[in-house]
Amino acid sequence: MQMTIDAFTPLLGPLASQLKQTMNDCCSYEAVKYDLAKLYMEEFTLSDMNRMIRFYSSPVGQKLIKKQPILMIKAKQLGQRKAREYLPKFQAMIQEQLNKQINNLKK
Repeated sequence: MQMTIDAFTPLLGPLASQLKQTMNDCCSYEAVKYDLAKLYMEEFTLSDMNRMIRFYSSPVGQKLIKKQPILMIKAKQLGQRKAREYLPKFQAMIQEQLNKQINNLKK
């Protein structure tokens, strides 16, 4: 969100700094940490969380923390690439179904 505001700073003028502050007030870690803790408590037991803490404190856990952003980007790109790859098949399937429905209406 910060990058979006930064991109529009010239257009927003003085409002940009107010928007940045408002975003920080509502979306910063400090603003959401208790809500996040509640979410984790709904999904994980205390034992689970202790194991996660041990894992993320380990060398491989630290490596995952460092690599996670690039993995997320690459996974998104993979999904987009696969969607483009299968788009013609999806379109053909939809077209076939539409043709069947049109033919049924003609009967």
